[in-house]
Amino acid sequence: MIRPFDEFQVHDIFSKKIAIIGENHNIPDLFNSDATISVQITPNEYSTHQVFNRLAGSDLIPGFVGDRFKAMKLKTPISVISPNSTIQTFPTFRHLNRANLVKGSLYFSKPKIDTQIQVATYEGHIIGAREIIDGRPIHLNTARYPESPILSQISENLYSKLSSEFSRFRIGFTKTGPILLAMENFKLKTPELVDLYFQAYESKLGKIPNWYRHQTSKSLVEKYLSEYINREEISKKCPYLL
Repeated sequence: MIRPFDEFQVHDIFSKKIAIIGENHNIPDLFNSDATISVQITPNEYSTHQVFNRLAGSDLIPGFVGDRFKAMKLKTPISVISPNSTIQTFPTFRHLNRANLVKGSLYFSKPKIDTQIQVATYEGHIIGAREIIDGRPIHLNTARYPESPILSQISENLYSKLSSEFSRFRIGFTKTGPILLAMENFKLKTPELVDLYFQAYESKLGKIPNWYRHQTSKSLVEKYLSEYINREEISKKCPYLL
């Protein structure tokens, strides 16, 4: 279907109004390096160790202790977060005792994780979620994913506590609920960057119409996804693919 000329003009009103600083991208049809309004993608402001300490006692943070002696009362396997946020897991107390661990490390019993989700947020709003399947991050359709309300609440809570414009982290779903596994500076891909453009635009410039969202996502995100995964194969393991 051939679109009328005025629709192309309208489309140009919304495109190329935002510049990205701090992360490379290959979306010249959307972002404009010369735009007067820019968004700077930064690493997480707080490390995993810092967030565990700041949010200690919340439902999102596993109960932890601060020294190896107290850790002997925990159930194995035991995960240890060092002050520089290196995370190690030890299956037995014998393995734990043999390890050379740094003072100030945090110790907690690692629960059984059913699902792991990477989440990227901008101003407390999700711009992308990926389920780890066979060790590979798979982009989720957050409008259909049943745990999206929980992920949104977690994102908003972290934003209220940390006040970080950007956050990237990993959530583990257990039988008793979600827990924070780590703050992760994973690279944003096309689906996250497109949604970031939408959210940054609406935060700084005004409302974007649904037709523009749909058209832009179809032209940019669908092309990326078609090259990224075998949908037929992955959909057997995850029915909520983007």
